[in-house]
Amino acid sequence: MKRILYILIGLFGCVLLSTAQNYYFVTLHDKANSPFSLSQPQAFLSERAIARRIKHNCPIDSMDLPINAEYVNLIKATGASVIHASKWFNGVTVLATNEQYDAIRGLSCVDSVELTWAPLSPVRGIRKNRVVSTNLSYPNSQVQHQMLNLSVLHNAGFRGQELQIAVLDDGFEHVNTMSAFDSLRLQGRLLGARDFVNPQGSVFNQGTHGTAVLSTMAANVPNKFLGTAPEASYWLFRTEDDDPESRLEIDNWVAALEVADSLGVDIVNSSLGYTEFDDSSQNFTYADLNGRTARNSLAATWAARRGMLLCISAGNEGELPWRYISTPADADSILCVGAVKADETFSSFSSVGPSSDGRVKPEVCAMGSAAAVVNSDNVVTVSNGTSFSSPIMAGAVACLWQALPLKTNMELLQLVLGASDRYTSPDYQYGYGIPDLGSVYMSVVGNKPSTHADARPICYPNPVETTLYISNANTIQWQLFDVQGCVQASGNSCNIDFSRFPQGIYYLKLNQLDNVFIYKIIHK
Repeated sequence: MKRILYILIGLFGCVLLSTAQNYYFVTLHDKANSPFSLSQPQAFLSERAIARRIKHNCPIDSMDLPINAEYVNLIKATGASVIHASKWFNGVTVLATNEQYDAIRGLSCVDSVELTWAPLSPVRGIRKNRVVSTNLSYPNSQVQHQMLNLSVLHNAGFRGQELQIAVLDDGFEHVNTMSAFDSLRLQGRLLGARDFVNPQGSVFNQGTHGTAVLSTMAANVPNKFLGTAPEASYWLFRTEDDDPESRLEIDNWVAALEVADSLGVDIVNSSLGYTEFDDSSQNFTYADLNGRTARNSLAATWAARRGMLLCISAGNEGELPWRYISTPADADSILCVGAVKADETFSSFSSVGPSSDGRVKPEVCAMGSAAAVVNSDNVVTVSNGTSFSSPIMAGAVACLWQALPLKTNMELLQLVLGASDRYTSPDYQYGYGIPDLGSVYMSVVGNKPSTHADARPICYPNPVETTLYISNANTIQWQLFDVQGCVQASGNSCNIDFSRFPQGIYYLKLNQLDNVFIYKIIHK
């Protein structure tokens, strides 16, 4: 009887193995025969995304084209489920059995197939960038604001208005009902939410970490707490699954970042980091932290090249054997943010640099020890972690960008680094140090008044046949772009002769005083 039982168990195990489904990233061969065209980017990018590219001189290229739908259908025909699509990496994340995996590998349109998660692998409970809250009697957000000299910007009326921030985290429990976020909801600045872990789920039903992270930027509790960008608008994306740790979460992250780009988001905060996984064979090594190996790190750099500014937490491994930053904090052209205490001394838990190719990491630091947050119970408290220093910085930078709208994302990043207190002698704990954002603003604009919405130039007629006129436009410079972001003309006059251009859609970029304006112009 026992022998028969063993045989049955063995047969049952074989059935499980043959029907087990794993997650894979499938890289496609090309984007041939695409119905999309770079001459019509509005088919795959929002108007705001196109305007952001033009504002920051980031042309639209073939990486922005969606992947080939025919190739996706061939993959689906194997019976595999397509979870995400990545236009930047020209690939898809799929859930497939062993037989479906073999069929996918045999497709001529497929270049490679990489395992990202085998759900039957044991969960080892890898430590993530998580924190432990500590209650204090009177926690408030003033210290973390003062550290960055943010009051200069807030007092001048710059609190993130018109900036869009995407938050990539583990969920945002109770954000849709908490009074700390009532102004965010009532003013229509909660632009949307999406669950990349479970598309049928709600980001508001899980993930207390994301709630606390968002609070450092967006919460407003009168006389108790104010986020660093309390008047910005927000997109909330759940990319992190709190139970298993796998490279599938990297695919979730990349998918969310690409969506943020297509929506026209300005700033991204991610308080997540990845180095080790439940399947140790997939672990990154320190040598991999060069900004060019991990998919999420590459995606972060590519997002920066498309005009977004990314703030990424350094990680909380400073007192652990790993010690170093994680992916995607090793990416180039971003702000990797470390943590300091209220007295501006280094938080020992904060992960250190450099990147494996020798770049300064973290770039900057902000309050991360006993940082004031609002938790998912709607209680103002404090928590420790670079999970909070990063969004504190992201919100503050949003205010600075609002004040200096003519700056590109890379120009703004350099201003932040240049205003940091260790800029001339950076190290691998503080990076370039703690930036004084108030001084950046004052040094650039001084006491000059900014152009406000009621002084916005007017362009007419639109659609235009021959001549476009610009009114309310003293001391103005303009550039005219086609839909691909290529400059067609420039000047400083208050009228533009359109008769020399082919009919179609154009974008007009106006620089006036301290402001930049983007207009969609139709030439008929």
